[in-house]
Amino acid sequence: MISYEKLVKKLKDNNISQYKLKQEKILGSATITKIFKNDGLNGESIDIKVVDKLCKLLKCQPGDILEEVEDIEGYSDTSERRYRG
Repeated sequence: MISYEKLVKKLKDNNISQYKLKQEKILGSATITKIFKNDGLNGESIDIKVVDKLCKLLKCQPGDILEEVEDIEGYSDTSERRYRG
């Protein structure tokens, strides 16, 4: 599954909050929730256009913000999840 943990960390390191993403209409509420749920480890997909927009915002490559991690039992796009930590 894809982890957004690197993305969440990079946004925090650049002082870009969920509030700022929403208020400046960079991302919609549903997308913000998908990214930040369980600190980025949730298995929910986001559109490639969102990845492109975030890469431009953070001046980085997709590999800098996305990471493929081993599936965690019980995690799927529709199930409730708990942080693996």
